[in-house]
Amino acid sequence: PDKIPESKRPTAPVYVVEYFMGACLVAYVMNYIFGRITNGNIAQQWFENARSFLESQFALVGDSGEATTESSLSMMREADHIFTLWCSGRSYMEGMLVTLKMIKRQDVFSQVNQKFVTPSTDRMIVKITLDKMDPMALVIGRAHSIREIADNYPDINYFCGEKIRGGDKYSLFNHSVLAESADALQIFDKKSIAVLNGPVGDSLISLHVSDQFQGARVPEGEEMEPITKSLILVFDMVDTQIASNQCIKFSVYLADQINKFNLSREGMEKHKKRRAKRDEESQRLRHMERQEELAKKR
Repeated sequence: PDKIPESKRPTAPVYVVEYFMGACLVAYVMNYIFGRITNGNIAQQWFENARSFLESQFALVGDSGEATTESSLSMMREADHIFTLWCSGRSYMEGMLVTLKMIKRQDVFSQVNQKFVTPSTDRMIVKITLDKMDPMALVIGRAHSIREIADNYPDINYFCGEKIRGGDKYSLFNHSVLAESADALQIFDKKSIAVLNGPVGDSLISLHVSDQFQGARVPEGEEMEPITKSLILVFDMVDTQIASNQCIKFSVYLADQINKFNLSREGMEKHKKRRAKRDEESQRLRHMERQEELAKKR
């Protein structure tokens, strides 16, 4: 063996690529575990901060998933970055759904995209379905978010048009406005305006009020959501304390204000006429679709 030339002796294999791939896999798994735990901790912190207020306002906090109407007092994990909480048992409300939509911290590729391509933050979405609301539609918030809502939500697109205005005229500084009429903006009393010009307003991405809410547009042939009277607020959740305290309190307060609010006589008549016109157009469209279906069968 000693006489075998050095160049012809077998060498131990060097698994550089394999080691690299193994290290990447371990890093990916560790990032997934850490990201999943981090998102869970943020959701838990949010709930612990908000729990006392929610229990004072709603009979049911958290859906236990059982037939009995008992609070689960916990958030539902819908995905590794999405948590929801359903609250009900309050006068004039069907219920409130809070969705915490986190950054996908468990996904390393989403993390890279979020940091270097399209920066984003954790968000809190509050949807309150009301039993009573005068006919109105409006959205306030950041201009680009309003434009997105106007393009994708039929209620705002139909009743509010496309002209986004600055909110200064209505003392809603640093916010843009798209409303069916100036009358509808009277839902914001002095207290609401003061809150919207403070930390809550800084966190607000959009505030959508509509008695004709049907969700976003769906592909042709699919059914839209049933019409509901809804208040939908979207907040940046940079500060969990503000989101779980001031933002939630403002959402419930505004829902109460909308419930109590009455349009002027002139505003009520105008808004009702628009809805009657829309109903006529919808019925005409459905009639035409039925005629087309019958023609195809023939």
